[in-house]
Amino acid sequence: MSAMIVMILLVSSTIIVVSYFTSKSSVENVFSHYIQSISNEAVKKTVNYFDPAENALLETASFLKLMIQGEVSPSESLTVQNKITKTLLYFNKEQIANHTTGIELNTLLERKIRELYAVSMIMKTIVMNHKEVRSLSFGTRHGDFFMMMRMPDGTLSEKYIIRHKNRSTEFVVTAWIHENQNYYTSDIKNPISGKRADYKNQILSADDEKVYDPRKRSWYKDSYKELITAKSENRTPSIHWTEPRVFF
Repeated sequence: MSAMIVMILLVSSTIIVVSYFTSKSSVENVFSHYIQSISNEAVKKTVNYFDPAENALLETASFLKLMIQGEVSPSESLTVQNKITKTLLYFNKEQIANHTTGIELNTLLERKIRELYAVSMIMKTIVMNHKEVRSLSFGTRHGDFFMMMRMPDGTLSEKYIIRHKNRSTEFVVTAWIHENQNYYTSDIKNPISGKRADYKNQILSADDEKVYDPRKRSWYKDSYKELITAKSENRTPSIHWTEPRVFF
């Protein structure tokens, strides 16, 4: 009798153990399938969200280089001059005196804004018409930089970073052209990172740690590497995606 009871207990225990692990495996499989479905749907929605902007960029990328030429019409020249006049008002006079002259700064700004005028108009159209795009930017192998950005209040701003070397020193000009001029004098705090964004004009020495250099950023280095590789393999460069990061 006792042997039978032991046998029943052993069989029952075996059934319970087998049922437990079978059920656990089934639950894990269902859960895994559920998570994969959510992940696939998230990827699909993300791709669909960015597709319109990506297509617009691909359509314009092929001839953007042809538009970096510095030729503008008389009416566009007036717009260029108005931009220069606006941004010059917000440069620190002491920084100008330490690194350059007012005339030299005016010449640098005019040359760069003219050079990128057509490009800036295309970028402006894309940022205005595609809410999924917060900003568009590019850097050059010389370390210059341009960005068209939708600000927190919905207005647009242009950012120019210009590297220049004169007889005595090498310096970097950061020039903003804000639709909302309050950004020249106010600090905006990022609610996520807690950092304060700097939208002010400045002139700094080239070796200053505050100077932004696109050539040191992963998006530039990886994209440039892909460009060189594609050229060597005689193919069209593929799109490079960086890791997500907080940007204000």
